[in-house]
Amino acid sequence: MQQAIRSPLELLERLGLDATDVAISESAARDFPLLVPQAFIDRMRPGDPSDPLLRQVLPAAEETLPASGFVTDPLAEAVAHKAPGVLHK
Repeated sequence: MQQAIRSPLELLERLGLDATDVAISESAARDFPLLVPQAFIDRMRPGDPSDPLLRQVLPAAEETLPASGFVTDPLAEAVAHKAPGVLHK
């Protein structure tokens, strides 16, 4: 995991893509931090901005748009947080 990619721009560079090829969102990158192991990157198609594996991990601008029917706490667990990382149900 030490060699995993944490930067969207570095991931694109490894795949031979430019930031203009895909819509990366800085706010999505803050909300959805990137951590991609090299073995997963090796399965991606270089030069393909529509690669399904790339789309799974790349923080895209679409992720910051509101979606009808979406809620931030679908399981209503916010009230169960007793400490960071701990749910008490």
